[in-house]
Amino acid sequence: MKGYLSRYLLLLMLLVSTGDSYAQLLCPPNLDFERGDYSNWEFYTGHCCPINTNTFSLPLPNRHQLKFGIDYDKYGGFPIVAPGGGMYSLKLGNDDAGYEAERARYYVQVPSGPGAYTLIYRYAVVFEDPGHDPKDQPKFEVNVYDSASGQQIACNHHEYVASSSIPGFQQSAVPGAEDVYYKDWTTATIDFSGLSGHTVAIDFATADCGRGAHFGYGYLDLSCGFFQVKNVSCNPTPFITLDAPPGFQDYIWMDTTFTTFYGNSSTIQIPTPTTTKKFAVILKPYAGFGCADTMYTTVIKTDLITDISNDTIICKDNIVPLQVKSNTVGIPLTYQWYPTSYLSCTNCSSPIARPGNSITYTVTVTDTNGCVKQESVSIGVRGAVDPEVESSADSVCEFEVVELKNTGNNPNTAIYTWDADGADFGGDGTKEIIARWVGEGQKRVILSIHNQGCVEHDTTDIYVKTQPVASFDLPDHACINEEIKMNVVEQKGTYNWTIDEQFVPDTQYKPYHTFKWTDIGRKVVALELDGNNGCYDTLISSIDIYEAPEAKIETDDYEFCYDVKFKFFTPEGNRYTYSWAPPQFFDNNNTPTVTGFAERTGYIYLTVSNQWDCIAKDSLFLESKSCCDIFMPDAFTPNNDGLNDMYNPVDLRDHDITEFLILNRWGEVVYNSNGTNLGWNGYYKGQLAETGTYNYYIRYLCKGTKEVVKKGNILLLK
Repeated sequence: MKGYLSRYLLLLMLLVSTGDSYAQLLCPPNLDFERGDYSNWEFYTGHCCPINTNTFSLPLPNRHQLKFGIDYDKYGGFPIVAPGGGMYSLKLGNDDAGYEAERARYYVQVPSGPGAYTLIYRYAVVFEDPGHDPKDQPKFEVNVYDSASGQQIACNHHEYVASSSIPGFQQSAVPGAEDVYYKDWTTATIDFSGLSGHTVAIDFATADCGRGAHFGYGYLDLSCGFFQVKNVSCNPTPFITLDAPPGFQDYIWMDTTFTTFYGNSSTIQIPTPTTTKKFAVILKPYAGFGCADTMYTTVIKTDLITDISNDTIICKDNIVPLQVKSNTVGIPLTYQWYPTSYLSCTNCSSPIARPGNSITYTVTVTDTNGCVKQESVSIGVRGAVDPEVESSADSVCEFEVVELKNTGNNPNTAIYTWDADGADFGGDGTKEIIARWVGEGQKRVILSIHNQGCVEHDTTDIYVKTQPVASFDLPDHACINEEIKMNVVEQKGTYNWTIDEQFVPDTQYKPYHTFKWTDIGRKVVALELDGNNGCYDTLISSIDIYEAPEAKIETDDYEFCYDVKFKFFTPEGNRYTYSWAPPQFFDNNNTPTVTGFAERTGYIYLTVSNQWDCIAKDSLFLESKSCCDIFMPDAFTPNNDGLNDMYNPVDLRDHDITEFLILNRWGEVVYNSNGTNLGWNGYYKGQLAETGTYNYYIRYLCKGTKEVVKKGNILLLK
């Protein structure tokens, strides 16, 4: 698409809405002759005057001619191709006289919609001026018809007649051609108001004079597509220049409300608007060369780069997305990144960079308005880090140690940080750690490696299984033949017992077990608790079995009397402890040999313990009685019959008699003994004593230790 200020055109075809917006007319095929042929055009011939070109024909040499290249009209010295851009123009007619007329026609579809549209074209003409009446002068005509009705469009008949007095015409400087006048490239308009959606025929025609002796010809060219009078403010400056098509007699620049006046020339300079703004220019052609029209030009503020990726630092071999954002109507945009190395694309808005070293990229953004802007982004590349976590196991039991290490290659400046998800671990800051967990479940280990602002992470998961805890309550020592109760803590799993000199067949939990060892020594008790999940625990303990002390009550006495002190003893041992009971029987009840009195009939008990709290017991039943009393008969019969003839103590046992007296009722001693020849035969003073009651008195040593006196009555019978 070519703007009227930037192409070589004879006729510029523009459709510009006179409302608040404008629409684009896409380029009809070969409208601008840029195919280099005559396709889609219709050609006619005829005569003048008036111009009558009803004979349809193919394009005729020297009458309908495509012009190209760098050449100039031989009379006017202007380019034969319209200055500004295109390669081709059409020449109608020639400099031969003879009533000839030529016409070229093109059908244009006016866009549908509420807007009013204007066709702007450019032309150049060369005429001889013989001074005839205007109707017979050489001429150039433009006519517009509604193709459906054939009706000529009002205010769109443009006739350019040879005349030396018409403004804009110049006299040829070629010798001998003083009567030739020409008009250099000039712009004019055709008003399409009210023709929305219509197909119109545009006719361009030239003619010689009506008397056949003078020539006339013209040039035309058309632009393709949409013409938008606009100025683009790429890099805002304090002032901006607005341009309108040249070739009009008057120009009036206004705002779109037609209340503010800006200037009255084809080119004006105004302060640059702070935002996109639309201006109106009223175009007034020379008298007789069309109707006044209004065009609009828009000053577009464009911001090619509104945002670009921030400078950043990455690890070597890592990628970083780059992005540039724009805010412009001049799309499509073109992008060019430099340098081009390490980029996924060099002409897109969002390339991916993977630089091997620190680098600065510059992006150049260009829009269709020709605006260009550059921005740069720097990427710092640090030494690569390679966190690769390797563990000695992917599942462990509680309390079990697992080794974790980094196997990647990293620079010496790398800093290692571990996060072991609540583990008790050691070695943080190094390449290797050991860790263990309390509590089952999935545990995540994260290794972060830092190097000069570059950070990378790696993770591994370790499942922690429930660890059974082998636990039982065993005393540290016991005595031989002592029954021991071992309490067991309940856990889920299989119990495997190994116990010296004992056998436990149960593999399931039991709250306790009882044992008894029959020999002394250290006994080992081991429990291996299998949690049935691959985890197990072992507890090994020991118990010392000691020999029991000897407890044996011994005495030299054969009877026990409450009135005679007894003596007991038991074998004495090293570091033994003794306890005799009941304690009130004994003078001292915590020695191996004790003495005391048997206060009543019953058992005495002996408890002997050693330094290991081993205990032995013994007991002895005592039938307590008086051991110092002797039996004295109540009567005797001294009649020499061999029965009960003597009176004496019965069962003296171990008593020692020191005095034994018998007295009569008058107190006379009838018998006296000091312990020898015991026994009274009933005689007193050589005579058998009288029958009656007598008194005895006896004094003796009980078991040789205690002196006892006993008195009583006896009866002597004959």
